Amino acid sequence: MIVITLVIAALMGILAGQTARKNKVAYKLLPLLRPRHILTGIASVVVTFTAIVAFMAPGWTILNWGWWSAVGGVGNMSLGQTQGTGTAGVVIGIAVLTAVLVALPALAMVEELQYRAGAENQTTGKRIRRAVAFGFVHMIVGVPVAAALALSIAGGVFTWVYLRGVKRSKSSNPAVKAGQGLADATLVHTVHNVVAVGAAAVVLLLL
Repeated sequence: MIVITLVIAALMGILAGQTARKNKVAYKLLPLLRPRHILTGIASVVVTFTAIVAFMAPGWTILNWGWWSAVGGVGNMSLGQTQGTGTAGVVIGIAVLTAVLVALPALAMVEELQYRAGAENQTTGKRIRRAVAFGFVHMIVGVPVAAALALSIAGGVFTWVYLRGVKRSKSSNPAVKAGQGLADATLVHTVHNVVAVGAAAVVLLLL
């Protein structure tokens, strides 16, 4: 299992690096970062972590289930944290975490394009379904159901940011308005990711 953990952690790092290279435009948005993006991003992290605690509080097995821990996974593969894997695990863990941190803007943009783009032309029901899909797609990297539900709420926040950005745009061009929404949502999502990953990494390192 330790070998599998190391291999998956390494693959996560490679994937993060490839995503960053293919979505360089995300980094051009960073100079547009404003206090409202930072505050909203931090608030979304607080909401997400609070929701995770609330969902896990009842102790229901289904909410605590995640495929990675269910198969005896070691550490947190999505962050490259591989406790109990020796020196190799430490080296790979640091490398993967660094790659993930660098790739966060690109990863955020990819997810915003997938789950928020076009929300201004969708019904409330479809927006909710996409937010839930956004949350549960994270189960691919082993997060438990409780975290997936909490991230669905975060997805709702990002959708709100996207729609607000569309409305804030002074352009009459739908594509430009959508671009404003995408930029705002990507920046808030990036802040959310940086804060969340940083906090999770610290917690894991202290365990």
